[in-house]
This record gives sequence, C-alpha cells and structure tokens, in this order.
Amino acid sequence: MSALWRASPLRSREIVEATSEERSWHRKTVNTLIRRLVEKGAISYEEAPGGFLYFPEITKESYRQRQANKLITGLFDGEVSPLLSDFVETEKLSDSDLDELRSLIERLSQ
Repeated sequence: MSALWRASPLRSREIVEATSEERSWHRKTVNTLIRRLVEKGAISYEEAPGGFLYFPEITKESYRQRQANKLITGLFDGEVSPLLSDFVETEKLSDSDLDELRSLIERLSQ
C-alpha cells in the first residue's frame, strides 16, 4: 500500500521494485499480496497497454484511522485514555509532541 500511496497508478512490476527496496519479499509474494488487496477492495486496477495499472481505493489516513480504531477497541475496550496513558508513560515524547498534544486537547475541549 505504501508504494501506491507514494505514487500511483503503478504496474505490478513497479510495486515489486518499490516493495523490494523496503522489504526483501519475492515477486510472487508481492503479486499474491496485490491479488488479496484487490479482493478486499483496498486497491483496484485497470487494463492498460502492457498490463494492469493498480491504484489505491483507500487513503493512508482512512487506513490509519481504521487500524487505530481496531487497536483501541481490541486492546483498550474502546477507551482512548488508557492507550494514551500507556504510550506517554513508556515513550519519550519530545517537546513538540507534548505541545501538539496540548493543542489537540485544547481544540477538542472547545
């Protein structure tokens, strides 16, 4: 998905090339993943001269939100504060991270 979010549409060979830079996956593995993502509706394709062009059907932001919701629901019984508490207590947050969190809390409180 990352390759398609960075640049799309892409041919399967281009997805394989982009993915091999990030992971050491074999071409067949990437093609299987492409097929499964098509089946799930996460990506689509269209015929073009020389093969198929693939493009994302979901945005990175919507995917991230869906995964965050699954995490919160699955591990934290739908409550956000325990997730944030665990994260803040175990991770070193920069001053800019803290400022951003304060700003977000203020904005949501209004």
